[in-house]
Amino acid sequence: MQHSLLGQIHDLLCIANIVFPAGSIELSVVLCDDTYITELNEEWRGKASATDVLSFPAADWDDLIPHSPLALGDVVISLDTAQKQAAEQG
Repeated sequence: MQHSLLGQIHDLLCIANIVFPAGSIELSVVLCDDTYITELNEEWRGKASATDVLSFPAADWDDLIPHSPLALGDVVISLDTAQKQAAEQG
């Protein structure tokens, strides 16, 4: 399962590289377990449970710096929850 998910992430990033020239955007992707994402979910959303994905936007659009990469933010993916969901959905 993890190889398949990583392959899909790789494919998505390759597509993004076609749409956005290299160096024009920044996106942080964190692959973690349920323990870590539960901590983040509780801290930022007040929910003490695991989730599949959390996203955190970067700076406000008003803070953009000309001729600098566009920082989109952070995406956190729980591989534990993704694996459970994949098994449930076949």
